[in-house]
Order: sequence, then C-alpha cells, then structure tokens
Amino acid sequence: MRCASSAARAGRGLIGVTLAAALCLGARAAVPASVRYETVDGVPMAVYTYRIAPGEDPQALVQPDFTREGIRYAFHHFETVPILETDSREGTRQVEVQTATPDFETIRSQLQDQIEVEEDGYTGTLALDITSVETVPEGVQSIERTVSAVRQYPGLPSNDSAAIPKAIRDQGTTLTLTELTWAVEASQTISGVNFPIRWTATAAYTGTTTAQQAAGYRTSAVYRGTLTKETLTGITVSVFYTGTPVPAVTVQPTVAPTAAPTVRPTAAPTAMPTAAPTVQPTPPDRTAPPVESAPAPTAPSETPEPQSAGMPLPARIGCAALGLALLVSAGAVLHQVLRYNLKIYRPVAGGERYLLAGRYRVSEQNPVVRLREHIPQEGSLVAALDEDMADKLQGKEISLIAEDRLAVHTVHKDRRGAYWFRAVFGPGREDV
Repeated sequence: MRCASSAARAGRGLIGVTLAAALCLGARAAVPASVRYETVDGVPMAVYTYRIAPGEDPQALVQPDFTREGIRYAFHHFETVPILETDSREGTRQVEVQTATPDFETIRSQLQDQIEVEEDGYTGTLALDITSVETVPEGVQSIERTVSAVRQYPGLPSNDSAAIPKAIRDQGTTLTLTELTWAVEASQTISGVNFPIRWTATAAYTGTTTAQQAAGYRTSAVYRGTLTKETLTGITVSVFYTGTPVPAVTVQPTVAPTAAPTVRPTAAPTAMPTAAPTVQPTPPDRTAPPVESAPAPTAPSETPEPQSAGMPLPARIGCAALGLALLVSAGAVLHQVLRYNLKIYRPVAGGERYLLAGRYRVSEQNPVVRLREHIPQEGSLVAALDEDMADKLQGKEISLIAEDRLAVHTVHKDRRGAYWFRAVFGPGREDV
C-alpha cells in the first residue's frame, strides 16, 4: 500500500510532463536546411526549409505555434519541390517498313524523321540516321505483262496482206499480228490517173510474257539520339508561418516586499511547567510502594522526520520508477487511442499549394468522418491518412461527409508514408 500510494503521489505531480513525453516518443527532430524571416506585404513570415526522403510526410515538419522577438508565428502552408537526379545514355532503335517498290522516295515517305522512345526508365527523342537505310527484296512472284512490237514492210507491189507475216519473235516472245495499215510508196500516172505501184505495210504485233520479280521490299533504318532518366532522390519542403505581433503587457509598479529572514528549522520549544500547587506534606505510608520520579521530557530532533520514514530508500526509488513507467505506458496508449490520423487540406491558388483545414480521428471499425470544412467550388478536398491507419484500411472504403454531401474513396496504398487522396464530393447516401 505504501508503494502504490507513493507512485500515485509521484504520478499526480509528473502526469503533465510524462504524458507530453509519451506523446513525443519515436518522433525524429527534423533539422531545417535553412530558416529565414521576412515581411511580405506587411505580414511577418517565417520560412523553414527542409530536405526529406521520398515517401516522408511533409506535414510531420510543421511546428506548433512559437514566439520570436515579440511576434507569434502560426503555420500557414507548405510548398514542395521534387529533387531530381538526371542520368543520360546513348540510345538506338531499329525499325523496318514494307514497300511494294524499291523506290527511295516511296520508302522515305514511310520513315518518320524522329521517334519518341522509352526503355528501362529512360526517355528521349531519336532522329533518323539516313545513312543506315537499307532495302532488300523479299519473296518472289510471277507476273504476266503485255509485249508489243511494230514492223514495216516497204516496197510491196500490192497491198495484199498475205505478204505480211502473221507472227514474229521478239526477245524470245512470240507476238501475233493485231493491226495492219498500208501507205502508197510510189504511183504511176496512166491516162491522167495515178495508179499505186509500190506499197509500205505497217504491222503491229502484241503478245504476253511471264517474268519473276520480288514480291515486296523490306527496308530497315536506325534512329539515334540521347536518352535521359530522372530519379526522385528527395523533396525540398518549405514550411511557411505567418506572424502577428504579441500585444505588450503594461505592468503597474509595485513596492517590492521586504524579504523575510531565512528561518532555519529548530527544535520545538519546550513548554514551561506550570507551578504546582503547594501540598502539605503527609506522613509517609509505610505500606505504599516507592514512587519513582518521571524522566525529564526530551527535546524533539532539529530535523523533522520525513513522511515516508520507515520505508528503505531503494524501495522508495523503485516505487517512483514503477509509477513513472506506468504513466509512460498509459500516455502511449492514450496517444494511440486519441491521436488524429486524418488531415484535410483545402487547395488554394488553383491547386498550386494546400492549406491545412482540419484534423480528425478515423476508426478502423467505422471509417466514416463528418467534416466541418466548407467544400470549395471545385467540389473536392485533399486528405492525408497516416501510414498506420492506411495499412489497416487497405482495400476498404473511407467516407467523408461535408455539407450533406458525400465523398467515398477506396484505399489503395502502394508506398510507405502517409496516404494522400482527393475526396470528390457528390450527393449524400442514406446508408452512410
């Protein structure tokens, strides 16, 4: 009972400090890369700049309100800038096109001047290397074509077609007569009448031939250029705090009290004995036992005895340590039960940055939150669910209700850190 009582007394005295320490367990103090104080449009501004790793929550960098040189600063917003590392390498890409003719202009019309390439995380634009263009026939096919030839037969005595060959051979192909025309080469006048005496025949011959040629043509070409890859190595976070002057406090002059002299603990004064009444002596009783005189009273010790006297010092230390450990454990439990795990942000400046609008507690058993925030004109807010609750709600729905409008989102967490999502509000639902 003494141990429990001591632990309770020590706990009541240290509960505030202990609970605050328990809430801060596991927190990592972030060191800003730079801090600057400035005035923007007459408003004091403090800007703390940090560099964090990808996946870390920028909201964890926000400090509580603080005072500096008579100005009280409060969190306003934060801005993030990705830190990218660029790597480059030479890239090539070979392409092929099919054409029915080996004509270069026809082939060139099917080859782009540039192509966009993405491979192994590298991207870039490659240009056609015109010296790499190469065309080869592909496949063989048989085709028929018409062959024609014209022959003239001069000096014929008459225009008799019997004198004209009905077929001829031209380049290994037999051609047949298809058309015959006559012209007077010479004539003789008899009795004033001209009579033809020599004729020239013009004969047209046609035929067909079969030839083997390529079924098509395959052209290959190479594109060359530089490919680059950007890797996110960190994030620069600038946390902005706006300040307001702290009103000066007027102190009325007062008369300083005279310091009381220091009084050292002394022994309690011994009460002066009251004079006893005079008693007439009586003869001694021979039968009564002898009476011993009472011992003189002893003055109390100058050092007061502590309240816990009687308990050994190691036991007192052990009880205090036990009480402190119990308080730290209770504080950690309260932190897990009562802490906020959902933050709501309102987009400003066209979505270029976000302002913290509120903090809420989400339950894993009933992930429905009724918000106090006003829904912007675009009908959406941005929410950040902490890593622990996002893991518990993976694949489940979280519902946000604001102004009788509802936003339902299914959690799909694919990376470490806080889970960010946009809550788009629509008409409410009766089952929520």
